[in-house]
Amino acid sequence: YRSILDQDGDVNILKGAIVTADKVITVSPTYAEEIKTIEHSNGLSSIVCENAYKLRGILNGLDYNFYNPETDRIIYTNYNKDTIDVRKKNKELLQKEFSLEVNPDKPMLAFCSRINVLKGFDLIKSCIEKLINELDIQLVVAITHIINAYKNYHYVVDNQLAVIFER
Repeated sequence: YRSILDQDGDVNILKGAIVTADKVITVSPTYAEEIKTIEHSNGLSSIVCENAYKLRGILNGLDYNFYNPETDRIIYTNYNKDTIDVRKKNKELLQKEFSLEVNPDKPMLAFCSRINVLKGFDLIKSCIEKLINELDIQLVVAITHIINAYKNYHYVVDNQLAVIFER
């Protein structure tokens, strides 16, 4: 395995991972292209280029075709840039659905994620009380990919925090 890990006389675990991997996934298609260059590869451009057939970039962000307020079937009422005031009614209906105080002037934040340290959920959890108490906001947290015992369960805290567990 020495040749797999060796890079200029040093051990390079990342090189070994790229060489032995079935697939190499990056955070975006653009970054997948960038790491093929000398400037962005930290000395691994030749290894990355040799293994380019394994390389794939998955965009780390929103799919604007799927999450499109004009066509989204999940929101209460569709809207576009010309009918943006409809969002106010959507917010009111969301507040009612999750037993939050119906208040058009109260800011609402939403967070949807798996419960996972890599997703930063532990950081969000530690900030929730401060967000609610000091900034006087409403927070809707949708948690996905959890155990079946909590499937389709939600609870509300102090009329400001709605936590929805989905599977």
